This record gives sequence, structure tokens and C-alpha cells, in this order.
Amino acid sequence: MCREIQAHGGDIFKYAGDAMIVLWPPDDEDSVSNRVRRATQAAVAIQTKQHAMDLHEGVQLSVKIGIGVGKVAVLFLGGVRDRSESVAVGDPLLQAFDAEHHGASGQVIVSQQAWQSGLKQHYSFLREAPYQYCQDLEDGFVLVHQVKCTKFTEIYEV
Repeated sequence: MCREIQAHGGDIFKYAGDAMIVLWPPDDEDSVSNRVRRATQAAVAIQTKQHAMDLHEGVQLSVKIGIGVGKVAVLFLGGVRDRSESVAVGDPLLQAFDAEHHGASGQVIVSQQAWQSGLKQHYSFLREAPYQYCQDLEDGFVLVHQVKCTKFTEIYEV
């Protein structure tokens, strides 16, 4: 997973229990639309390559991924007794957490804001036959379930 995230420009900010918080930091040459698209490409690649991967006898990897978009603030707390902690806060994290709660294992779910920020123009054709991979969910979330699709990542490789 780490390689896919890094290959698509993401930074693993923190491991939180059995979850990861991953950020796509801004730079002067990359638009929000491109970053959210690369985050979605990484998520689809992870699901395509690693969903239900055997980790150990009787143990399989089970992943669901939620994606949000917007500004994140990173707070640095502590400094007493040589202890400190960094915390990411912002609407994109709430969107991603809510998106993830709308899905199941093997799925990639994006918030309405992520869909509108650039994914819609690139992925809308996946709602139509013969693909029909994207579905609208309640509360404006969009399900992108690509576990069985192998051509998808070839179409959108950056």
C-alpha cells in the first residue's frame, strides 16, 4: 500500500489503529483536481492489487477507502517532557471518514466535494454501460468499486 500511495504522490501522515491517514500535499504545479484524481487512482490500485490478499493462513487483507478534498491543518501539540504529537484536522478528514463509513470491504468511496472537484469530469463514463462501476450513494457520496476492473488503472495512469 505504501508504494502505491507514494507512487501517486501521497504522504502517509499517520497510522491510526488499523487505518491510515494519507495526505496529498499541495504544490505550485499541481491542481486540487489532479491531486484528488491521483488519490483516487492510488485507492483503486490498492483495491485492484491487494483486496483480499492472503496475509497469513486464514487471514486476508480487507480494505475500504474513503476520500475527501479540501484544506487540512496540521497541529503540533505537546513539547512537555519530550513528548509531542501531530494532529491533522479539517473538513477533508471528516469527508473521508464519512465516505469510508458508507462503504464495505473492497470499495473506494469519495465525498460529494471530491466528486465535484474534478473526479466527475474524468470518471462519469464509468456510470454507464458497459462499465457501471460508479454509483451514487446517499448523502452525495459516490462509490467507485474497481476491485474486479483491470483496465481502469491502465486508462488513467498518470
